[in-house]
Amino acid sequence: MELVKEKKNGGILEKYYKSKATRFVIQEEDSSAASSISTNLMLNQEEREQFLLELEQLIVRWESQLKSSGNKQEYKVSCAFEVVKES
Repeated sequence: MELVKEKKNGGILEKYYKSKATRFVIQEEDSSAASSISTNLMLNQEEREQFLLELEQLIVRWESQLKSSGNKQEYKVSCAFEVVKES
């Protein structure tokens, strides 16, 4: 964590921190628990569009492999893409 701002609010000194890491992976020991990957990216509009296109292509590639098999488990994958608002 990195201190990015200090602000006096009455008699209280508020400290604002920003994570130095850009990618977070949460894995549970229980394989049935949800896994999560999160990151922050600095992108212009063109890079944003390219990223979303490549993400969609990746999903489509894996969807094309959806064939039932005795040892396969179905997983739900969801992604959120939003602007980070600075405080």
